[in-house]
Amino acid sequence: MTEQIPTDTGAASAEAGAELPPAVLAATEQRLEHPIREPVMVSLTPANVPPTDDQVLWAVIHQATEALSYGNYERFIECVFAHRNGESDERGQHPIDPALEDAKSELDKLAHRRHGLFRGADEYALLKAATEVFLMTSCGVKLEEWDFCRLSPAELEEQHRRLGAHVGRHALSDIWQRYLVRVNGEKTLPYLALISAKLGGASLMHKAEPRASECYGILMEKLSRPLFLELINCYFTEESLLVQTFNAIALRFQNKLPGDGRDPLANLEIDPLRRLNSLLWGYIQDSPHHLSVARRAGEYEHQYGLGLCGKAVRDLRPSDRRRRFIACFHRLLELCDAYYKQADNTTIVADAFPVLNALKEVHLELSAGAHNQFGDLPWTSRQEMLMRKWILSRPQLREFLPSRTMMALPEPWMQRVESMKALQGWSRANVTQFHDLAECGERLLLSIRFGAWSTTREPARAANWASYWRTEVKSYTHAYRAVTGVDLITGGDQRFLPPTFQLNDAREARSRVAAMARGE
Repeated sequence: MTEQIPTDTGAASAEAGAELPPAVLAATEQRLEHPIREPVMVSLTPANVPPTDDQVLWAVIHQATEALSYGNYERFIECVFAHRNGESDERGQHPIDPALEDAKSELDKLAHRRHGLFRGADEYALLKAATEVFLMTSCGVKLEEWDFCRLSPAELEEQHRRLGAHVGRHALSDIWQRYLVRVNGEKTLPYLALISAKLGGASLMHKAEPRASECYGILMEKLSRPLFLELINCYFTEESLLVQTFNAIALRFQNKLPGDGRDPLANLEIDPLRRLNSLLWGYIQDSPHHLSVARRAGEYEHQYGLGLCGKAVRDLRPSDRRRRFIACFHRLLELCDAYYKQADNTTIVADAFPVLNALKEVHLELSAGAHNQFGDLPWTSRQEMLMRKWILSRPQLREFLPSRTMMALPEPWMQRVESMKALQGWSRANVTQFHDLAECGERLLLSIRFGAWSTTREPARAANWASYWRTEVKSYTHAYRAVTGVDLITGGDQRFLPPTFQLNDAREARSRVAAMARGE
């Protein structure tokens, strides 16, 4: 016997509904009267980090390092030589640089002082004098006179992106003036004010004051116009083989064969009718006044614990070495990467305290190395590196060091270095990666060195620092992995060793491969 299934569903529902409580029936009828609404969109935003006053310092450092870029230097030098040769500005090829106009008297004085040092070296003497003026007008930042109103629209937009807010030029200038601290009538950075207070027994003096009683005093110019230069820029530039490339050309210019075997530069013959001949002659004649490799290597060890490999530094015995710097710095970059992952996850509040503690450690290591040749040697080394770059970028060298046309390297001197590396069988790491390490490393260390991190207790400052310099942190991490093969995030203990170890291992591996190819 089969069971009968009722077909009157409406009657069944009515009977079942009659058994429901009145409150449930009322709620059901209300839901039926109003149709179901569209889904509500819910979004999560990152945690709000309050702005801090030291963000404006990073903006100044960013602009100061941009002013020292090779592109600005090349335009400045071309303008100098154009005016020296009497070329008209009306043609629009070499517009007058405002910095050149402001420093014209200083340039004339330096050029006159260097004129005639060596026979036939007038071109080089002018280049050296103009490079000094470029550094004086671009590197030494007069803190109280710094004005954000001169920022171009593109530069202002870049600052808005880094700061995460739209702040006007005048507002930035006001924040900057409030950030500075007045010492003896002139404004300086809070960090330098702390150092000045530490030397309370020493008098403050201006450079123009010649009184012997104040020779022990602190030069006020050092407080009011600090040099935003970092020697790590020259270190990674040197590791890119720029100096070795220039030295190889200089040796061939003097008819010297380095080592045994064939001469890769056998066809390098530079005629005396063009500027390059005089530049190389003047550079070689002035070589006794250049910094030696050992001199630079000793300061690399003193400030950062970074060493060089080669015959010139084989017997180097530094008395003071920042052994912990590279470990502290790379640990900071690792913690920044962890902070970025937390900050991008909008379901949690990122913790910036580890970044703050790491910033303090790096700041203390940098401060310990800021003595003796600090300031003077980075200035001289940067001047020589810029001159080498400009000479290598001369069009005449393309005849002897042809480059790959389809490689779009950002600066012309890089083409010559890449060509020389191919001729000599040197490192295969691209020069642009070393350039990124030099530029990004300099900005990061300047912001750490001149920040008052030792007295900071607010994690918001570290959070803003990591956000502002995110591009530099990521670029440095990638470039370091490209040239050394070591990942600063997951690279184990090797990431805490100086890059010299990894670079030297790569050089030895290439030497063994070359020896095997020759059948040795």
